[in-house]
Amino acid sequence: YFDAAGTDQRSRVLVLSGVGGSDTTWTELSGLWREGLKELSLESWHSTDYFRRQPGIEPRPTPIGLLNVLGKTMIREFGSTSFAIDKPAAECARSQFGDVIPSNEDILMNLCFSCIGTAKADHDEKNRIRIFFDRGEPFINKLKPTWQKARKTLTRQGEGGWPVQVQEIEPANSNECPGLQMADLLSWTIRCQYEYNDNDVPDPRIPMFLFVYLPKLRGGFLDLNSIRAIYVDKEHPD
Repeated sequence: YFDAAGTDQRSRVLVLSGVGGSDTTWTELSGLWREGLKELSLESWHSTDYFRRQPGIEPRPTPIGLLNVLGKTMIREFGSTSFAIDKPAAECARSQFGDVIPSNEDILMNLCFSCIGTAKADHDEKNRIRIFFDRGEPFINKLKPTWQKARKTLTRQGEGGWPVQVQEIEPANSNECPGLQMADLLSWTIRCQYEYNDNDVPDPRIPMFLFVYLPKLRGGFLDLNSIRAIYVDKEHPD
């Protein structure tokens, strides 16, 4: 499940996050996630709405039940990835190096997809992996056409590879997908981590939210130096 944050023009940082697991993992975690939502009297999770500060209204309680669900992923076959890019830094890199630097969406999609991994049960199996994106975001258009073209070619040639393993790539309603809601919380947390300074953090509990993802999290922050290292110097920064 992939979800983004910072897609509006006002945000300095754009984030794409993905979470994945086996069917067994998702069945269990989805049930636990919905139980956590009931404790908060919520039907679904939307980080921006939940943490939005309103004058004269007390901050909403820490979603401990949901954090506990995420904490339980440490003992399950579960992976998460999140990459954030500094938009002004990316524009600066393009002004210096031109077409060598892909679009922000291409950069994040390529990095996230290469890091998310697959469940053991799906390894080398055809038509097993299902990929979902939150509706209305541009990232699905960076992966689905490539998948469709490569899948036709590999199928015709009788060869394997990730395009043959993937069964579908579709948009989905986040209200119905706990996986998208988990990715939403991760993207929101990562964006806040880099978008705001210590004096302007929208919620002081952000380090707590980030902590529960860390044991299974892969990713990074793309500033001017890291963008140049990857696409100009052909290096692999940490």
